[in-house]
Amino acid sequence: MSWLIRLSPSANSPERRLSLDVSVKGDTIFINGEGLDLSNLKDGDILPASSVASDFVVGMITKTSGQIVITLVLPYNGTAPESVCFPKPIVVTSDGPVTLPTKGLK
Repeated sequence: MSWLIRLSPSANSPERRLSLDVSVKGDTIFINGEGLDLSNLKDGDILPASSVASDFVVGMITKTSGQIVITLVLPYNGTAPESVCFPKPIVVTSDGPVTLPTKGLK
């Protein structure tokens, strides 16, 4: 099991404050507690974001050489540091919570 999580930063508006909490277990990613089971995704498959029920998933979901690649919207409030505005992809190789660059920001 391996994941490559790409992040697409998005500033929250004063009217709408979103947050993102992510964890993985096997081929399932949990986005704010909602599970997205991708165990049926085979190597070479491409799944459009529109086919999943999450506003946080953008672009295509793919699986290559056993690694699931997904892009998630990364909401942030106010002025954000460079690590949030230009986040590095996150490689996940074990089950559990995923540490996002917004952790600890208000």
